[in-house]
Amino acid sequence: MTSLSRADWGRFFKLSSGNEKTTNVTASRPHPSTVPRTPTKLQDQQQQATGGEVARMHPDNFPALPTCIKILRIVIGACYGVYLGLGNVTGASGIMIGLFFITFLPSIYVEKSLDVDFDAYGLATLQFCGVQNGLAAMILVWTTIHSYKHPAEIIADIAPPDAPIIVEEIKSPSDFGMEEEF
Repeated sequence: MTSLSRADWGRFFKLSSGNEKTTNVTASRPHPSTVPRTPTKLQDQQQQATGGEVARMHPDNFPALPTCIKILRIVIGACYGVYLGLGNVTGASGIMIGLFFITFLPSIYVEKSLDVDFDAYGLATLQFCGVQNGLAAMILVWTTIHSYKHPAEIIADIAPPDAPIIVEEIKSPSDFGMEEEF
């Protein structure tokens, strides 16, 4: 795994251009896309600041891009899992909508906002890296919160049919003797 620096995150979230110490590695070969892309305001500013061509994100000058996308997908999955757990959502619709958010929001961000050389990274690498991790984080957080909020349902599912179910409500962390930690 590539170690990420503050500069990598700044470049991923477009806080810095990353052109200070890099050169354009794709200047010698044209982009194979037949549709020309219109430059964004940030690209125009970068072009004026550097006085030339803006370097596209490429594995040679930004190898941490797949790792950044993976971490972004995990964060989106965990946040959506909190939403599902607190919203008492059950069923497959939560998983399908979560899969949509985890897969396509970072992909749209990378495609529309960042200037990335997809052919150099590989389209499948950027489109689907971290989707499994984000979906796993979403389901883990969702089931944890839902199980915490509905302990009687969980116990009823695993207990024998004729066993009495006694569930005490948890009111505060002091019930566990953890008031010193909070």
